[in-house]
Amino acid sequence: MTNLTASEARRLIERLHHNQTKEHGISILEEKYLAALEVALPVLEQQERQCQKCGGTGMADSGGTQPWGEPIMVECDCQFEQQEKGNDGWIVWGEWIEWNGGECPVKESDWIEARLRDGEEAGGLACHGEWEHKNRSFDIIAYRVIEQ
Repeated sequence: MTNLTASEARRLIERLHHNQTKEHGISILEEKYLAALEVALPVLEQQERQCQKCGGTGMADSGGTQPWGEPIMVECDCQFEQQEKGNDGWIVWGEWIEWNGGECPVKESDWIEARLRDGEEAGGLACHGEWEHKNRSFDIIAYRVIEQ
């Protein structure tokens, strides 16, 4: 079994969205699979972008060891801006904007955080969101633009 990559997740999401537009649509199981892929994609993309030295924490192993065996950590040179980021590691650009459906209001390449009809929150590329309301649990009811 191979690990799921961000590019493979994007490919599967695109295929499922394409099938969704066909006459018979997709099954309930495929809808759940699509929703899971859309949740997983931002995590996979973030993992691929993380600094190799610090893993996105901002602290890297100096190579030295404390007398008790613990590694000596130093600030990583990847310019990690932890103090400016929220708990999830993203810099928030704006406040929540209520959304009542329609065409995507931001560039499809923008990263957004979305509140969904079912109460869940999700983050990812705007092009992966369900902007036109279809009375589904994953319709976007509020959003805000975020920066990586």
